[in-house]
Parts: sequence; C-alpha cells; structure tokens
Amino acid sequence: MSEYKYTQFKKPDKILLIIAVILVALNLRPSITSVGPIIDLLRESLLLSNFSIGILTSLPLIAFGIMSPIVPMISMRFTNEITLIAGMVILVLGLIIRSLAFVPLLFIGTILIGIGIAIANVLLPGIIKERFPNRVPVMTSVYVTAMSLFAALASGVSLPIANGLDWGWEGALVFGLSQRLWQLLFGFILLKIVDLQMTYNCIMLKQIT
Repeated sequence: MSEYKYTQFKKPDKILLIIAVILVALNLRPSITSVGPIIDLLRESLLLSNFSIGILTSLPLIAFGIMSPIVPMISMRFTNEITLIAGMVILVLGLIIRSLAFVPLLFIGTILIGIGIAIANVLLPGIIKERFPNRVPVMTSVYVTAMSLFAALASGVSLPIANGLDWGWEGALVFGLSQRLWQLLFGFILLKIVDLQMTYNCIMLKQIT
C-alpha cells in the first residue's frame, strides 16, 4: 500500500481517490459547527444546565486530544485508508446516536463524533502527502476549502431548519445526518475500492518481481 503514489495510480483510481478525499473533508466540521446555533434549543428541550452544555461542546476537543497520539499507531497496523474508513464509521454511528432525543445518547454520540473526526484530522493530511507527493499544496487547498465551506454552511442552515421549518433541534441534526450519510457512504466505497486495488497491485508486483 505505502509503495503507491499518485503518479503510479491508474487514472480511474486517481479520480476516485481525489473524490474520496473531498467527500471525507466535507464531513470533518459540520457535525460540530451545526450544534452552536441550536444550543439554546438543546438547553430548553432537554433541560440542560450551562455546565452540561459546556461539557457537551468540549467533548469533541477532548476526543481530539486523547485520540490524536493514538491514531498513528493504529494506522501503522491497519493502513491509513482502512483506519480512515473506521473513523468515518465511528462518525456515522455518533451522528445517528446524537440525533436521538435522549440526554445520555447526546453525550455518547458527541464523543463518537469527536473520535471519528480526530482520526480523519490526523490521517487525511498524511494520506495526501503519501498519495499525492507532487501535489500536496493543491490537494491540501482542496480539502481545506471543502472542509471550511461545509463548516460554514452547516452553521448557517441549522437554525433556519430548526426554527424556520419548525423541525426543532432533532430535525436539524437529522437533516444534517441525512446529507452526510450519502457523502460518507460514497467516500467509504471509493476508499475501499482504491485500497483493494492498491493491495491487488502490490500482490501482482511482488509476484512479477
């Protein structure tokens, strides 16, 4: 796996990997930024104290700090791509659990979201440097731009969805979940296709040599 760079990919694999990177980047901030505008709705609906709200908004940062040193060790064992897919699965589980109107699940889901994002935060820049060694500035700009745009978009639409459409905070989070599920599902598929293709190429290369 680690032997393969962008220049060694077949053209379809190059395109799939670029799309996969963008799709993953789209989901690294909206899960966090969408909560801020509806925090008052959460407090009133679930009768949360200011202390609980403070803990809730801090959980992703705590997860970042705990997971970031651990992720490289996990990726060395399972490859960056497989570990990234696992992180996105954890993110999806967190999104689903958090959207349920039950206080303990709200906190558990937020922790899982933080863990999933922490894994991607660590691995995505490494994947870009490893797979696109001659295009690091361009690909970094692409993924940071995608991440920032969707972070701003999620922050801007969550409150109008909750109040304007009268869906409440649950509806806002479920709407965000539905938008991200298809992106993540497509990203999973593309990452897995590329991972399998590269593994197959490594096996064939070793047999030839």
